Amino acid sequence: MKKILIMLFLIASMVFSGAVFADDFAPFEDWFLGYEDLQDDGIEVDFVPGEYIIDGINRSEFYLDENKLPIKDELIPERQDVSVNVEVKAYIPCYLWMEVTGNGGQTTIESFGPGEGGIGSASGMDTPYMYFDNEMGGFVNEDWYSIGYGRNAEIRPFDPSDSTDPARYIQACDIFRVNLWSNDAYTYQVESEPLIDVDVPEGVYYLDLQMRTALNGTTWEPITHSFAEFSEVNFGDYDPLISLEAYHQFRVPYDINTPHGKYEGTVIFRAYTI
Repeated sequence: MKKILIMLFLIASMVFSGAVFADDFAPFEDWFLGYEDLQDDGIEVDFVPGEYIIDGINRSEFYLDENKLPIKDELIPERQDVSVNVEVKAYIPCYLWMEVTGNGGQTTIESFGPGEGGIGSASGMDTPYMYFDNEMGGFVNEDWYSIGYGRNAEIRPFDPSDSTDPARYIQACDIFRVNLWSNDAYTYQVESEPLIDVDVPEGVYYLDLQMRTALNGTTWEPITHSFAEFSEVNFGDYDPLISLEAYHQFRVPYDINTPHGKYEGTVIFRAYTI
């Protein structure tokens, strides 16, 4: 740099004192002709556009990938996104619960899945039982009202042939209550058939079993169901998660057509999913 300044000083001195030289004399006329031709910066680039094109590469239709990262959790429309869809299924097992209460005992049955069922026994006893006896349930009339009880209660058998003689029955030892709940739709029914005189080998004597019902705290239904032959009494279908409370009262005829003896049978309280 110092050399350049000295040189420029000398040149300036010579120019301003040009009167010393002849008019046709110009010793520095060609000196700066190529002065700015070379601008070295340590990098040499030779670029010739339009040549050396390799066929088969698309150079006109392209997309500049200028995506940006989310700023403050705000996703921009041009974000890149990859995802995997995972199919999800959940299976809730079926649950069905029944509780039968009556005659000082209680039977609770739970079913914890499809294809499962069972017959429960009452708490405090080997099997649930329902007794019709003059000393326990006693006698009731056609409207189910009690008309007395006792070991030798002086109540005569009803005579169906006498239109003036009021009907008389012996009721069961208790009113039975059934509570139900399920997480699936379900049906509730009571199944039974006539009681059979076990003292007669041929079983020729039958006893009509009758039932009345009250559902979910309502009054007793006016219909009396008869099991004079095998039958299933259905009490409707119920949606999942809907509970049911049913009360059942039972009786058997006490009339002149029923022989003295011991009669047996079975009452089934049943619920099943649908």
